[in-house]
Amino acid sequence: MLGYCTGAVWILNITTIKNNINMKLYVDDIRIAPEGWTQAWNADEAVEFLETGTVTELSLDHDLGDVDQPTGYDIMCWIEEMMYNEKFPLPEINFHTANPTGRDNMQACLDAILRRQNNGN
Repeated sequence: MLGYCTGAVWILNITTIKNNINMKLYVDDIRIAPEGWTQAWNADEAVEFLETGTVTELSLDHDLGDVDQPTGYDIMCWIEEMMYNEKFPLPEINFHTANPTGRDNMQACLDAILRRQNNGN
């Protein structure tokens, strides 16, 4: 886990986790999730949802708050580590970030995950 969740968001997240078997997760600290998607406002919340194994689609922003906060790239690195060390259900992943360098870094991480998955490692 990258941190912790507090307040009303935590209560909403637990309820959402319990009610979603196939969750579409939208991670963004500013934009509101589209209808039918579950909102995670930061990397900590995103990891909480991903750890449930119920996320089937993931849409990531790169910049998730202040510069000292974990980013969408950190989430991708977490997913890569989980794929390598454990059996982890890889969701369909899309990026909706306006940060071109962040997008490139997240895409490079996803490409590495897919190469490893296709090679059976």
